[in-house]
Amino acid sequence: MSWDLLAFRAPVEFKSPRTEDLPQGWEPAPFGLRSEVQAQLRVLLPGVQFSFVKDSLWGTWSDKSCSLEISLGDVENITYLWIAARGESGEALPTISFLLDALNLRGVDLQRGEFFDLKLAHQSFQQWRESVEGFRSTIKPKGE
Repeated sequence: MSWDLLAFRAPVEFKSPRTEDLPQGWEPAPFGLRSEVQAQLRVLLPGVQFSFVKDSLWGTWSDKSCSLEISLGDVENITYLWIAARGESGEALPTISFLLDALNLRGVDLQRGEFFDLKLAHQSFQQWRESVEGFRSTIKPKGE
């Protein structure tokens, strides 16, 4: 399981990613070519590895305390990035914030349903982790 974020281009004036809070008919525009974003990510995240899962390009990056999986999608013109984080929030969330800034994107913290805010994301990440652990504690291993 992962803490997830969806990133795209959205004006800073938008206070919420909720459909009812966006201008009617608004949709994000593509922000780059998949090959260009892949090259940018290679510079921004040294050691990132890319592979195709079916037609979708995924980048995987990790350090000593966290890992990120980044979906660049299955089309050349990218409108969205999907980022899945695992591990410790202290490294994962600042790295995500760095990527969003570098790529000029806004992320939606999918656990909160709001635009990414580094301070609030730590709380969101902790709540997600507690939920996962709570769920895991209810599962009995086979044979018990």
